[in-house]
Amino acid sequence: MSFENLPPSGKPVSIDELKDICANYKLFNELQILTNDPPKTLFICNGCTKWPDEVDGISIYPACFFHDLRYYLGYKGDSVSRLRADIELMQDVLNLTHNVIMAELMFTGVRRLGGAYYGRERTH
Repeated sequence: MSFENLPPSGKPVSIDELKDICANYKLFNELQILTNDPPKTLFICNGCTKWPDEVDGISIYPACFFHDLRYYLGYKGDSVSRLRADIELMQDVLNLTHNVIMAELMFTGVRRLGGAYYGRERTH
C-alpha cells in the first residue's frame, strides 16, 4: 500500500481531509468517529514521537500517523481503545519493517509513555 498522500508531520489536517484519508485506507471505525462525533480541534501529527520516522531506510511515519490519529480520536478513560491503537501501531511497524524487536519496543514505549497524549473529552 502506498502512503505518499499522507500529510507531513506538523501540518494541520482538517476533518474533511481526515475523512478522505480514513476512507482511502479503510479505517472505518475512525471514519465513523469523524462523522458522528468529530473533534473540535485540528489534527496535527507529530510523527514518531521521541523515535525516528525512518529506521534502516524504511519510513515508519505512516504507522505513527495512524497511531496519532487514533489517539486524537480517542476518548479519555477509554483504555480498551487506547490499547487497540497501541497494538495497531505495533502491527503497522511490524508490517512496514518486518522487525519484531522494533515493533515490540515501540509498543512498550507507547504503553508506558503514551497515556498522557491519549484522547479528548467526549463532546456529548
